[in-house]
Amino acid sequence: MKGLAIGWVLEAQGKIVGYLGNVALLYRYTERTLTAVSGTGFVVDPEYRAMSLSLDSAFYRQKEIDLRLATTAIESVAKLAVAFGSTQLPQPDFDVVLFWVLQPYPFAQAVAKKLELAPSLSAVGTVLASIVVQSDKVLRRRWPSQCNNGLEIEEISVSDIGEEFQEFWEGKVRERPRLLADRSAATLRWHFDVPGYRGTVQVLCCRRNRKLVGYVVIRNDVDRPDALRASTIGDLLAKDDDEEIVRALFLASFEIARRAKSHILEVMGFPGDIRRVLSGSRPYMRRLPAYPFYYRTSDPALQQALSEPAAWYACAYDGDRTLMP
Repeated sequence: MKGLAIGWVLEAQGKIVGYLGNVALLYRYTERTLTAVSGTGFVVDPEYRAMSLSLDSAFYRQKEIDLRLATTAIESVAKLAVAFGSTQLPQPDFDVVLFWVLQPYPFAQAVAKKLELAPSLSAVGTVLASIVVQSDKVLRRRWPSQCNNGLEIEEISVSDIGEEFQEFWEGKVRERPRLLADRSAATLRWHFDVPGYRGTVQVLCCRRNRKLVGYVVIRNDVDRPDALRASTIGDLLAKDDDEEIVRALFLASFEIARRAKSHILEVMGFPGDIRRVLSGSRPYMRRLPAYPFYYRTSDPALQQALSEPAAWYACAYDGDRTLMP
């Protein structure tokens, strides 16, 4: 998409005091290809916060854009998005993260650190908390059950995403009228080959009778601020949202996360039918401090259509969430 800005800066007294990035994206809705932009990296020095409106104004003034997104909004950014006419994503529970604890002791350590416990309390509390989490995992069976459904799972690299993904994507678009971020083979390769990312990205293909019927992409992060090593499901698509395919892909993702020695496996977003399958493995849940996803379209008819939850398939793949290192 030529001619679009990559972002804007706010200057004062000869120095940069604010920034808002602009990521160009494509979306599909029925037969339409939509030009979209997502804001990213919004930051302004505290003494110049009153001038942050000028950055948001530049973002929303862009011409010939069908869809504007804010997908990692904190509370202050969300208020600005609403002020500029954006609407909260109608997909239920997008702000509720599902997670599975893979290593109870490191998980308990990170919780103790976040609570800023005194060293003496932290050591004892970490041990007790890890025992409680481990016991709860066993009693409630907080892990996916084994599948025996004739589906084949194969791991490939991002660079190996090719023609069969393109064919699968074109079929997925035709399944029902729903807004989908572009997942053509070339776009998937670009999206998950993030410069500067220090973790690993793994792609799992699901095949039935040698034909691709679904895939999942897992990011294994190593440098989160909360000291947790997390594996995150960055994207998952299954033919017709088939429960058996989703279940097989999640089981394989769980094993990948354990092999990566991650402390937790996280899932954000996805429609209700996908979340119901994942919730069968009894995840823990945490609600984000602010609802993170807002959108605005240039077409009133499209805006009305997108007010229905069934019109969305939003997950961590949307916007800028999995584009950052």
